[in-house]
Amino acid sequence: MDKEDPLYLRLLEKAGINTTKLRWRLYQLEQKAERAKNTKGVPGALQWMRYGHKICAHCGAVNDHAERVCNRCEQRLPSMFGYRAMRFLSALFPRESPVTLRIAMGLMVLFFMAQLAVDGPSGFMRPSNLSMWLFGSWSSGIPRFPPADEWWRLFAFGLVHAGIFHIGFNTYAANALGPLAEQQLGRRRMLVLITFAQLGAALATHLWYGNTPFNTMGASGWVTGLLGFDIAFFYLMGEPGRMYRQQLTQWAIFILLFGVFMRANNAAHIGGFVFGGVLGLLSGGMRRSSPVEERMWDSAFWVCLILWLVVLGFVGRNFITYAAQVAEIVG
Repeated sequence: MDKEDPLYLRLLEKAGINTTKLRWRLYQLEQKAERAKNTKGVPGALQWMRYGHKICAHCGAVNDHAERVCNRCEQRLPSMFGYRAMRFLSALFPRESPVTLRIAMGLMVLFFMAQLAVDGPSGFMRPSNLSMWLFGSWSSGIPRFPPADEWWRLFAFGLVHAGIFHIGFNTYAANALGPLAEQQLGRRRMLVLITFAQLGAALATHLWYGNTPFNTMGASGWVTGLLGFDIAFFYLMGEPGRMYRQQLTQWAIFILLFGVFMRANNAAHIGGFVFGGVLGLLSGGMRRSSPVEERMWDSAFWVCLILWLVVLGFVGRNFITYAAQVAEIVG
């Protein structure tokens, strides 16, 4: 027996207990403590923060921390602060991570939490019409399209939900259908797809319900746009994509039947699906885009980004405008 073994280990062995696993676990803890001591407590994934050099994003060459031009490819390098900031953000959001989709779902959750702040616990299952209207639900009964003073609701209603089951289903569907679309399109084009599908959902709602008052909300319009895009993508793939196409078509049928059963806004589902499918066909599947197409996609991205920022601004203004009245009603 090793004389350096702790007393409790020797006692356990004398009692007939096998301490092999315990010794191995203790060894692992000692190694972990030693690594923490050597790295001064900095996690292994962030060890690069201590290095005094930069790795060129274009060619992978190692450069000194003071260099502003790569010594191999002569591309411009960021400052050391900028380099570390970009590395940190890249660790949080890897290239394959569906960032645009996550932001959209994050806004949905944020809106739902804001609705709960207005309604209280009762809004968890059944939010009030007041809280949904406050944050962007839209009534298709407005004769003019788009509504003159509240056009922003055509987009905002895609972030508002009528209860935990509503947002739960839409979040699940978006998480199942969205990563493929963003992987193929990229983060910028994904925003164009979401915006285009949401517009299709609003337009179809207006065409179907006309002047009949119908209060609508929920992300299912642009989520079915993701479904339409995915089906179009596998259609362009040909025979190799047939099985996936069939499975996604079953999704589409299920959503329509679910909409009928729940008396949901199937017009928005169909509108988002059609607009998403059209954009999927226009994207050309896995075909490389021409320079002209690249510029068009980039321009569309900036238009959509500014549009959503303006929409969020109108939502904030609407809340501030009626905050006092809402406080009186709730209080």
